[in-house]
Amino acid sequence: MPEGPEVRRAADRLEARLLGRVIEEVGFGHGRLASAGARLSGATLTDVHTHGKVTLLRLQGAGRDRTVLVHLGMDGGWRWGPARGERAEVSRTNKERLRLRAGDQVARCLGCKTVEVFRTGERATHPVLTSLGPDTLVEPAPVLAARYAREDERPLGHLLLDQRVVAGVGNYLRAEILFELGLRPEQARRDVDADILAAKVVEVLQRAYTQRGVTLPEPQLARLRFVRAPERDRRHHVYGRRGRPCFRCGALIERVMFPSELGGPRPLDYCPSCQPGESR
Repeated sequence: MPEGPEVRRAADRLEARLLGRVIEEVGFGHGRLASAGARLSGATLTDVHTHGKVTLLRLQGAGRDRTVLVHLGMDGGWRWGPARGERAEVSRTNKERLRLRAGDQVARCLGCKTVEVFRTGERATHPVLTSLGPDTLVEPAPVLAARYAREDERPLGHLLLDQRVVAGVGNYLRAEILFELGLRPEQARRDVDADILAAKVVEVLQRAYTQRGVTLPEPQLARLRFVRAPERDRRHHVYGRRGRPCFRCGALIERVMFPSELGGPRPLDYCPSCQPGESR
């Protein structure tokens, strides 16, 4: 699932290519929104905003002011350029849900979970947006710490994924944050100071944003460039590295299926040596 840094990077590309331009074609893959696309075609994209894993696109023109809300979900993503030669919609993951065209620039959102249109004036009361906590890439650490401080008894594995508390952290970032804190997902929030937790969340997400999803610190990346290993094994401390040696201590990375508050258990990779489960 694209997490806060990936959503923001996609928004950066949308801004660079389409912000301030007349969107000659707004198309929705859902029949219910077809008429909205026709009405919005010819409007100007005046703002691209993200909040956690949600993208908000503001379109203004001809007396209309609408916001398109996009949530990529597990399988969604943006594609760029004309859709020449592409196969018809054949699966859930490549189904086109939104198309924005300005001249020769085309942005296509495929396989996303949610696309919705609403009046921009309703943004402050929109149920999706009002349910989200502060954005990890925007708000300073003290704001996040105040939210975490209210959650003394909750397991960190649940708390970090709760978008109502703080928005933007997903499964791969959760694993990396816990590794850098030396903590296990079952430990309660009280086992780490809320200020330390918030600072680490900001640090890891900013790193993932600037390094295109890579969470290893730059000094460590520089050392690993000389290691003969696939590039995919040089992106994270623990995430996706089950059975491989920890870069820090050499122990083999393990995986636990950690129960979710919103569905079935999700895999979580960790180092049994660097994350002993002791209180900090």
